[in-house]
Amino acid sequence: WLATGGPNNTAQLWDSTTGNQLATLTGHAAEVTAAVIDRGGNLLATGDDRGDIRLWRVAPNGQSATLVTVLDGHSRSITGLEFSPNGDNLISSSGDRTVAQWDIASGTEISGGVLGHPDWVASVDISPDGTQAVTTCDDGIVRVWSLADAKVIATTELAGKVVNAANFSPTAGRVLITSWAAQKVWQWNPAEAGASLETLAPTIDFKSEGGMLWAATYSPDGSRILTVGGNDARLWDVVGSSARTSLRFSPHGAVASVDVSPDGKYIATGSWDTTAKIWNIANGNVVRKLVGGHEGYVNSVAFSPDGLRLATAGDDGRVCLWELATGKQLPIETIRHKSPVRSVGFSPDGSLVLTASADRTARLWRSDNGQPVHILTGHKFGVLDARFSRDGLLIATGGEGNTARLWTTATGQQFREPLTGHTSSVTSVAFNGDGTRLLTASQDNTAKLWDTATGKEVLTLDGHTRELTSVDFAPDGRTALSASRDGTAILWPTANWAANAVAFGK
Repeated sequence: WLATGGPNNTAQLWDSTTGNQLATLTGHAAEVTAAVIDRGGNLLATGDDRGDIRLWRVAPNGQSATLVTVLDGHSRSITGLEFSPNGDNLISSSGDRTVAQWDIASGTEISGGVLGHPDWVASVDISPDGTQAVTTCDDGIVRVWSLADAKVIATTELAGKVVNAANFSPTAGRVLITSWAAQKVWQWNPAEAGASLETLAPTIDFKSEGGMLWAATYSPDGSRILTVGGNDARLWDVVGSSARTSLRFSPHGAVASVDVSPDGKYIATGSWDTTAKIWNIANGNVVRKLVGGHEGYVNSVAFSPDGLRLATAGDDGRVCLWELATGKQLPIETIRHKSPVRSVGFSPDGSLVLTASADRTARLWRSDNGQPVHILTGHKFGVLDARFSRDGLLIATGGEGNTARLWTTATGQQFREPLTGHTSSVTSVAFNGDGTRLLTASQDNTAKLWDTATGKEVLTLDGHTRELTSVDFAPDGRTALSASRDGTAILWPTANWAANAVAFGK
């Protein structure tokens, strides 16, 4: 069987030989973020964005699964699940900074088995013999643990960079380590004391090879490595401590963000190949490619109000400012977060830069010298979007904690309680022209309209079948636009919100 999970709060079982869907598993109250099947194909574990884990028994024909128990112990998103080789135990990694060990027979957490970390735990894997675990953490340290006593037995790190995944080799005791921020893959032997990723030669270096890197894993016999990034997958032959490409599948780029210049003549795109491009709208030609500013993929781009500068934000935690006339990066290096930056924008007068980050903050910076102005704290989870009102007096933020928040630009303080009502992450926010209304998009498949003066929900826009990725108001205020992973955008007439929305773009 193949198991998948996604933003509709369900998991699915599939027949991997035919591609047919066999069963849909319901019961999670949030996006299913992890799924694993034991080696016998009898048990399935699923975890969600709220930290709940569900254990299911799969029917012999795979066409149904019965809930066995709910494993309740984590308080944040489940980032990884693995059964032990003998199927007796399950381990789970979470954004709550822990890895837990569970006894399958009793459905209880193993006392004294918690692997504690100082920051978000991004991944977990179990060694082939079931005695060790390897974890990656947002502090940049890879840890190998003895599962019997929950002790760290080896570490390596990549200073200042996020290491997002680590996998044990099926043989030889090696660990495969992936960093999308550094765009490199390493093979590390935990038995080699003092080995550091800073000095260890990378097995695969996408900076020199070109392309994007999201994740890497060994083939079952350990002789090959599979990497994926953007829409590109590659199979590599392992040759000693290095690797060479043997097969490549669908090599394409991926665009993560777009903005239109104030005069309407240019488009800026940010790509997961670590670059941004400026395009001429009239003829579709590339005017300029902005390279060298980021070491991770670019998540957001924004023109300044005067159209003379572009801001780019990336997974490397950096925000770069560029001079459009020359394509040169401006000498401002201080606009930084320690975690990926999800969105960037200028204030209406161009004097401030607003950033939203996975480090649970939004921040205001001076655009002329990059000096910090305010840190907007209050979100309990990562902030996905931040926008100014059109007069620049207000700021709205939305994030993974299912809430949006309103702030006063001058003070950096919240001026009311969080806007609650969505049941999943808030992915995008937008003010109307006079700032009296706020529109929010969510992974719960809806958009909501709020009264900014009272904080009350005005109405819910329910027309998409999958998570929403963005919302915006038209400049004249007569329509609002929502976009979704269901492949459609919906144009909503604001004069009569409830009636006759027009869908297009399927």
